[in-house]
Amino acid sequence: MGTYSLNLNTLTLDAYRELCNIDRKFIGTKDYIGLVYFHNYGYRHILRDDPSISQRKRIHAELLKRDLKVDGISKEHNEVIAKILTGTISKISGTAWTKEGILNY
Repeated sequence: MGTYSLNLNTLTLDAYRELCNIDRKFIGTKDYIGLVYFHNYGYRHILRDDPSISQRKRIHAELLKRDLKVDGISKEHNEVIAKILTGTISKISGTAWTKEGILNY
């Protein structure tokens, strides 16, 4: 399979909305694209603004791999998030997320 890139900034608003509608149907499956939020409301401050699409997709895939509900909340969810987001700069605080900060979230 080759490499393909889609610049979301070039899409019309209608096209973007349709992609998001499709992605909502993929939440909880291996087909999840990473455009829409899937997480528990309790993770809103860490997963809403900071992860890239790629990171969001990786978190979702890892939760599925561990047989965790993608919209759940637990210590194991924190471990998955920490594994992928440690070092990511928070758009709210301007500082990097630490493993300890995420595990204690």
